[in-house]
Amino acid sequence: MDQIGEQLRQARTAKGLSLGQVEEATKIRVRYLEALEHGDYDVLPGRVYTVGFLRSYARYLDLDAESLVNRYRKETEARYSQQRHDTLTAGAGIPSRERSQTGRILVVLLLIGILLSGAFLVYRMFAPDQQPPPPGLPSAPSSKEQPRDVTPEKTYPVQVTGPTEQAVLPTEVEIALLVESDKCWIEVEVDGRQDFTGTLYAKDERTYSAEKSIKLILGNTGVVRVIFNGNDLGYLGKPGEVVHVEFTPEGFNTIKVLPRKTER
Repeated sequence: MDQIGEQLRQARTAKGLSLGQVEEATKIRVRYLEALEHGDYDVLPGRVYTVGFLRSYARYLDLDAESLVNRYRKETEARYSQQRHDTLTAGAGIPSRERSQTGRILVVLLLIGILLSGAFLVYRMFAPDQQPPPPGLPSAPSSKEQPRDVTPEKTYPVQVTGPTEQAVLPTEVEIALLVESDKCWIEVEVDGRQDFTGTLYAKDERTYSAEKSIKLILGNTGVVRVIFNGNDLGYLGKPGEVVHVEFTPEGFNTIKVLPRKTER
């Protein structure tokens, strides 16, 4: 059993709590609690949710939540590194096939190079404007004749746009949404730009990142679990309630809560 999970299980049993009681208190489903205790992280929706659930569960059991979260992150990083190493090692087990494929590729590239060189020589031999200079005159430098054969349109450089540089910038606001039942209409604004508007259904998951702020509108707040920067906030309201909330690096602020409509 996973060491983190064993620590969670021992703390729970020491308090005489069942998984059902923990679910009722934390609003984390039993199957997710079991996954945490067994280290079966693939059952959980994703890494963001795992961190949030782990932190909430540890705090509920009066454990050092941050220590467990840090251990989880180190263990998962080590696991991913080992998986990458195993993949590379497995690939090294079939060198003959790779060598044959590489050889075929080199042969094809060599043939293409020969064909291109031959085509270029034929073009130079039969081009109508390629005439030798009159006798007695020095040959003009080749650099002066090249502009007549090369057009500017073929020499444009590749432009590197801003998004490729911004992609490596760290984000300071991250939220994860998990619709646990029913459905919910949501609207998401990321750093002042509308990112998504629509309806999410049970089991749907969404993750959003921003540098400055994320504004969120939930049309059925009580069915959507919210995780903010690794902290499991649970539900921000009751089923049927409409909530407007803004997340920033400093925290989050509920802007407006509208009570659910009563049906007549």
